[in-house]
Amino acid sequence: MNKFLEEIQEQPEALKQTFCYYRSEEGKKSLKTVCALWKSGEYDRIVFTGMGSSYFISQAAATMISSASIPASAINAGELLHFQFPSLTERTLLIAVSQSGESYEVIELLKKRRLPITVIGITNESGSSLAVMATHCLLCKAGKEEMTSTKTFITTYLAVYLLAESLKRHEVNEEALDGIIREVERQLAERDTYLSRSLTFLKGHSFVQVIGRGTVFAAVAQTALMFMEATKIP
Repeated sequence: MNKFLEEIQEQPEALKQTFCYYRSEEGKKSLKTVCALWKSGEYDRIVFTGMGSSYFISQAAATMISSASIPASAINAGELLHFQFPSLTERTLLIAVSQSGESYEVIELLKKRRLPITVIGITNESGSSLAVMATHCLLCKAGKEEMTSTKTFITTYLAVYLLAESLKRHEVNEEALDGIIREVERQLAERDTYLSRSLTFLKGHSFVQVIGRGTVFAAVAQTALMFMEATKIP
């Protein structure tokens, strides 16, 4: 099995580790710190930013949070760095997402800030530039990832979901989340069953369109990106 497939198989364990972290005192404290900042009344909006798959997750996070009438939006880090930087103010709570913590545009954006803008970093790497430069940090616990984002993508998705639920003051259904992790585990264990059918269905097609909306759009965009990068199919 190649490294890419190995990391895909590690997704259930990565989810377990991340969920376990946010059940711990350290993880709970991190979420409470971010929520306390927003509830302080010092900020008038939340802006998520990132590049690639981190931007896709930023869009999902903004959708989750704005559904509770909290002003939240997502702006591509490249656009924010080069064109929309003046829109950031001291009353903006900026949440920067980078699974590696080293995304060029994200780090350049943080270097550029002149105002005392509060930055929340969401990353898988505790020693990364983002973790060091952010005001506060929310960590994922996916473990080391060397290939295209798979387990870091799904654990970042979980982290922003837990943040959104905390901001909305909702109790997290731990039993349901445990069930989702078990389902991911089951699907990976039974992959040969549906993979053969999927490959037969897709054989000969030169174009694939993936459809979804709302918070699912992040997974849709990531799926399309992986089709283009891994299989060279538009």
